[in-house]
Amino acid sequence: MKLVVNNTTKVGRNDPCHCGSGQKYKRCCLDKDRAAEYTPENFDPTGFKREMEQMMKQIGKISESKNMSVNDLKRMLVGKSMDEIADEYEEIASQYPADIAQDMIYDAMDM
Repeated sequence: MKLVVNNTTKVGRNDPCHCGSGQKYKRCCLDKDRAAEYTPENFDPTGFKREMEQMMKQIGKISESKNMSVNDLKRMLVGKSMDEIADEYEEIASQYPADIAQDMIYDAMDM
């Protein structure tokens, strides 16, 4: 058996972008890098499912915290990017320790 060591570091969403633009990674190259991840050769359906599950949880939490109807939720989501939804969710989730813990689990599964 051989020990496998990962020497690469993962760029976090709020870290400075690796391209040197000075912007946060999520505002600069995140979408481009994610698109490159999902080529037919390296598509991971499990990871994609996990991302969708996380996004649906975030949308549900936003809706629940603002007591939104389905129509209100539709209007809120039109024209928003996944990053904008995630930013709005982060403001809400910081109030709930269980959500913070679940987000840490999602982050760990992505490593």
